[in-house]
Amino acid sequence: MPDMYRLRSLMSAAIPLCGGSDAPYGDPDPWKSMAAAVTRTTLAGAMIGEEECLSPEEALALYLVDPREISRQRQIVPGAAADLCLLDRPWAEVRRRLCSDDVRLTIAAGKIIHDRVDQSPCEGRACADTPA
Repeated sequence: MPDMYRLRSLMSAAIPLCGGSDAPYGDPDPWKSMAAAVTRTTLAGAMIGEEECLSPEEALALYLVDPREISRQRQIVPGAAADLCLLDRPWAEVRRRLCSDDVRLTIAAGKIIHDRVDQSPCEGRACADTPA
């Protein structure tokens, strides 16, 4: 158990990390994975490896890695196809919840893959507050 899901120790050893999904064996929602990296709690609420917790910013950075070169973070540059996640509230609020309900729009490779345009801002707030 002590060696399961290491994050902080690998990051501290300067080993490049990137986020991903265990789908179809796990939930494909990256926000749930980021929340798990921060809280280190199981579905039953038990904590596993508290010393391996990441900050919300470090958990988000796992998903900003360039998939072709995991030692490099992706950058927003003119002419590149957009990979963008637009939130409906400031990061200061989102970082406490790390919940996909806060995503307003997602663009991948320049194409809209999620658009919550038909949902009112008050709908869909099912995520519990996540301690930071």
